[in-house]
Amino acid sequence: MARHGGTPASESGEAGVDAREAEELRDRLTREWLAVAVADRGADVLGYDPRWWDGGAYDHCLVVRAGRDRLRIIESEGEAVVLPFRRRAAARALRGRRRPAPPQLTAPLPRISADDPVLICVDQVDVRRCSADRCGALLPIDTTGACPRCGRLVRSV
Repeated sequence: MARHGGTPASESGEAGVDAREAEELRDRLTREWLAVAVADRGADVLGYDPRWWDGGAYDHCLVVRAGRDRLRIIESEGEAVVLPFRRRAAARALRGRRRPAPPQLTAPLPRISADDPVLICVDQVDVRRCSADRCGALLPIDTTGACPRCGRLVRSV
């Protein structure tokens, strides 16, 4: 059995049927999840578009009516997000969620134990940034061992 693009392919052509069934199952589960996310607001489901283009990406989109307004519900970062129905207004609302953040602001919390607090004095010691993705901690140049923020092994320069 050969693998192509992460999908198992068989010689009899059954992979196309399996892929289509998998897409249908994914779409059904996504539609149900989005509908449950807005069910408590009394919204009526009008339709579902598995490939709605918002101007930046294709998303699974549930169209609902809440009162007199039509709204779009999409999944973004694991949350159901309520958007205006018009594509441009929805794209503006999503722009802030999709803007990349600097790694210094999204780094995980430092791993500091109460027994060994980490102090970095920038005024008296030359420092460099940790080379790990999304860390950016300032470390003295002669530091060896693990980074106190991300735990990555640091070699002295």
